[in-house]
Amino acid sequence: MVKVKKGNEKKVAKELEELMKIRKLLMVILIRDGVDSSLLGDILEIDASTIRHMMPMKKLKRS
Repeated sequence: MVKVKKGNEKKVAKELEELMKIRKLLMVILIRDGVDSSLLGDILEIDASTIRHMMPMKKLKRS
């Protein structure tokens, strides 16, 4: 956990919101380019099922 200096809460919240938007855009671009949820999970260090819950993706069956 990161400690925020008093008075910087709004600035930090705004920066965090921007980072979350960038992260979501990155996910959309990678999905559009055909990355499956397990690879995307590895890239973003998120569980693949969480990604499928957040974004409309299908689970790929491995053969």
